[in-house]
Parts: sequence; C-alpha cells; structure tokens
Amino acid sequence: MIQRTKVIAFIVLITVVVGYLSVSILKYPVIGANVSANENGQYIVTASPEGYWCYGRLLVGDVIQDINDKPAADFYTVKTFGGVERASSIILSRAGADGSTAFIKLEVGSGISMDHLMFELFLPLIAILTFSGLSLLVYRRKRNDGATVQLIMFFMSIGIAYLSAFSSGGWIQSAGWFLTYHSYLFLSFSYSFLIVIWDSIAKISLVQA
Repeated sequence: MIQRTKVIAFIVLITVVVGYLSVSILKYPVIGANVSANENGQYIVTASPEGYWCYGRLLVGDVIQDINDKPAADFYTVKTFGGVERASSIILSRAGADGSTAFIKLEVGSGISMDHLMFELFLPLIAILTFSGLSLLVYRRKRNDGATVQLIMFFMSIGIAYLSAFSSGGWIQSAGWFLTYHSYLFLSFSYSFLIVIWDSIAKISLVQA
C-alpha cells in the first residue's frame, strides 16, 4: 500500500512538473540573446543568433538596461545563464553612427512560433512519454529491485531536463548541470546493478560449493 502511494505521488509530481514546464514554454518564447558584463557593469549583447526572437531586434553591442522593469544586472537569467530569457519587456540603449545614443523599449509577445513548436515542445513531450513507457515496463518487471528506482529516476530526469531546458531558455547553459546530474544517476544505477549481479554470483557460488 505504501509503495503504491509513493508511485501515485511520483506520477502526480511528474505530471505537475511537465504541465508547468509546458505552459512556461508556450508562454515565453526563447529569446536566444547572450550578454556579458563590461568593465562598467553594463550588460552588452554578445550574440543574437538567427532563428530566435532576438534576431534583428537585439543587436550585438546593444546595452541591456532593464528587463521586466528590473535592472539587467538583477535579472535571474542574466546573472545565472548570461542570457536574456523569460522577458516580457526589454529596455536597451544603442549607439548610433553619429555618436548619439538611442533608448529603445521592446515588448516580447507571449506564445511560441509554429516553427519552434515541434522542436521545443512536441519532441520533449514525446521523449517524456517514451521514457515513461520504459519506466513503466521496468517497474512492472523489476519493482522489487533497488536498481529499478535508480533507472526510472535516470529515465525521467532526462525527459524533464530536456523539456525544462527550453522552458528556461538556457539549453546550452544547462548542459553542465545536465551532464553532472545524469552522470551521478547513471553511476548510482550502475552501482546498484553491480551489487545485484555480485549477490547473484555469490549465491551461485555457494550453491555449487
């Protein structure tokens, strides 16, 4: 009964997380701009790649002043990822050819373009469904095996990380965390699996003796 309650709670948790991340992806388009601080503490646009919202709107060399009515230096994605994401409005200053400085306010519309919908939402959801199916199969066959929990955690965390990367808009910046955490889960599963194998070999050896 306790085990069944834990399984239900885990399923509910995964469903809530997937729902939240999906809504976040639909609400906030990936802006895609990278920024870095100069010697004066101002955040300068260093990359504005084609294919993202920033292309043609944020230019390399623009100084980001405010994001969502907050100083750029205090904005979470700027401090954490070195990028502009999850923004509703952006105020920037841009130097003109004549030496003048123009202040520009950009409004970031909600929603995701159809050409990004498949890559940023549908494919991650398909991955989560696939890993969920694999997890269910493993659980039904080896529910009493300690290594099963590690393997299921490994499967589901890959799917969640894939989806959350687009929600945060920091899929490149998330790579370090992704590799570290999933390496840990994989090693934990390998350790648990090897213990099971070792116990099986030991039992066989005792029987033969």
